[in-house]
Amino acid sequence: MPQPNLTGLDANGGLHTGLPTDFGVPLRKIFMVNFAQLAAPTNVKLGPVFPNGTVITNALLEVITAFTDDGTGTAKIGIGLNTSVDVLAAAAVSGAPFSTTGTKACLPVGSAATAVAKLTTGDTQLTFDRDDTATKIMVGGLMQVIVDFYVVPV
Repeated sequence: MPQPNLTGLDANGGLHTGLPTDFGVPLRKIFMVNFAQLAAPTNVKLGPVFPNGTVITNALLEVITAFTDDGTGTAKIGIGLNTSVDVLAAAAVSGAPFSTTGTKACLPVGSAATAVAKLTTGDTQLTFDRDDTATKIMVGGLMQVIVDFYVVPV
């Protein structure tokens, strides 16, 4: 069984490129998402690139500043790898998980039954589906996204 690369060096002793070279090794990506990045009512790809063969095993949100809307309707956010909602189902920013600060669970919760696999061609970023219109406008929020995953050969 191959040993995981824990040194930060690639197989040739050079600096690790940041892309996984050891299939099946647990990896983690952490990045910030703020309201300004979700400034248009559309699907927005944000954060680091996940390679083809990614299997997300766990995902958490750390809401630092609660997301809010202007009160004229219900703005929503969904998060996904293959679709806009396979990591976190679309939820109103006026309710859980976006309306209060703290750590929030997403759909992948460390089991095979909830894992999200990207086995199609091409690398991608997570999609943040901001569902709002002129009658329901998001006005603020800041969160950190923590994603645990591994990569399988495809």
